[in-house]
Amino acid sequence: AGRASAGLPGQPGGGGEGGGGGGGGDAAQSGSVVDAAMAALRATAELLAGMEDAEQLLAQALAGLQAGGAPGGGGQSSAGSPGSGAAQEAASAGAPGSGGDAAAGAAARALQQIEQAAGALVQAAQGVAAAAEGSRGQGQGQGDGKGQGKGKGRGSGRGNGSGSGAGSGGRGGKGGGRGGRGGGGGQLQSDGKGGFSQDQLHGKFEEAVAKVQKRAREVAERQRTKEILNDLGTEQYDTAFDAVSRQVKELRVVLESQEAKDREREWVAHQATGELDDNRLVDGVTGEKLIYRRRMEPDVPMGQQQKKPKRLSFVMDVSASMARFNGEDGRLDRMAQAVVMLMESLQGFEHKYCWNIVGHSGNGPEVPFVEFGNVPRTRMQRAAVVSSMTSAAGIAASGDTTVEAIEAAIKRVTAEEGDDYLVFVVSDANLGGYGITPEMLQRALTSDPKVTACAIFIAERAAADMLSSALPAGRGYVCMDVEQLPNILKEIFARAATSG
Repeated sequence: AGRASAGLPGQPGGGGEGGGGGGGGDAAQSGSVVDAAMAALRATAELLAGMEDAEQLLAQALAGLQAGGAPGGGGQSSAGSPGSGAAQEAASAGAPGSGGDAAAGAAARALQQIEQAAGALVQAAQGVAAAAEGSRGQGQGQGDGKGQGKGKGRGSGRGNGSGSGAGSGGRGGKGGGRGGRGGGGGQLQSDGKGGFSQDQLHGKFEEAVAKVQKRAREVAERQRTKEILNDLGTEQYDTAFDAVSRQVKELRVVLESQEAKDREREWVAHQATGELDDNRLVDGVTGEKLIYRRRMEPDVPMGQQQKKPKRLSFVMDVSASMARFNGEDGRLDRMAQAVVMLMESLQGFEHKYCWNIVGHSGNGPEVPFVEFGNVPRTRMQRAAVVSSMTSAAGIAASGDTTVEAIEAAIKRVTAEEGDDYLVFVVSDANLGGYGITPEMLQRALTSDPKVTACAIFIAERAAADMLSSALPAGRGYVCMDVEQLPNILKEIFARAATSG
């Protein structure tokens, strides 16, 4: 809010001060207007007094002109009044011997002084109106502003409040007022519609509803597109799963029924032979025979003591021959179905089995697909594993690393302690061209006595039969149909439970 007071004519223009504030209230506004009005009234009274003196002098000057230079009365004016200079000149003009020209000049100057007083009176009235207008606060926030100029004083505050004063003269005024409606500076201004269009303000929401429906259709379309892409990404996996869905159930039963192999030995009392039991000495004196104890496994139901998971490693053939001859006998498809069966069957058995999947080909003996402790948990993740394996076979270099893959898998599966250790090597039996013999496979499969390692041949019937029969019992199997895989794995688990 701001104000400015009108001063006397001829004084410097009043400066206006504006200070914005959320407070101030109506009382501050009223005070600023009253101060400005009182100052204007005082100035107006002085102007009116000067005008009266000027009128008297003008009458005397006119009388002197009519008398043709007759003696006139000396002009008197109030000290400090606006017309004092003109009165003295008019008095001298009316003195004896003064000429008519001097009286005429004094009269003209008296008229000019009256006109100036009237103009000052109008300016004083304008100053009162401007002060009242300037007392209205505008903007929002707080701030102080100062302005100064000749005849006009302006004050503006950054934020809440601005003031202005107008007049021919005066001194800076101060005032405070309530926050006004507008905003100052570069602040944004609200249109009062709250973001609604003119039609919406009148209850017409058809356009808005249409926009919402269009947005919903776009979101639904994107969701459908995403689902279609997901389906395309899992199409191969779904096809393989449909082919082995029944075998998955059978294999889950096999995995669920596996018992703990590592059982702790403890002292068992009431034995006929062994170490004398100190707690049974009195019974021995009385003729009791079962007074010995032996270190042995307790006679309790099996399968309830597994404290560590069995560690399994699946070494899959992703060599170039798998992709090259897949059109003839479907060996790559069978491998993919076998992987789908294994991953689906092992879901939910993380407490019993810790497993990984690696590939072997001319590119190397360890192509990682699933790491220990980081198994795929969603269908998309499992589908990605199968897709990466088939892709690896398609870009594999010529060569074979089956023996190296067996040795590396045995070392990795025993890297951490487990209830049991099993390695399953899947191969298409296309090994003769690379100089791999059954003896080489046997040495690799039996390199660690605590690991049950076996080879499963899924192609090349003649070579598969020869290799499996040349290997020790339980080390080589032929699986030309994935329906046989659950039974093969069941036999392997049973041999592992009774070995070592």
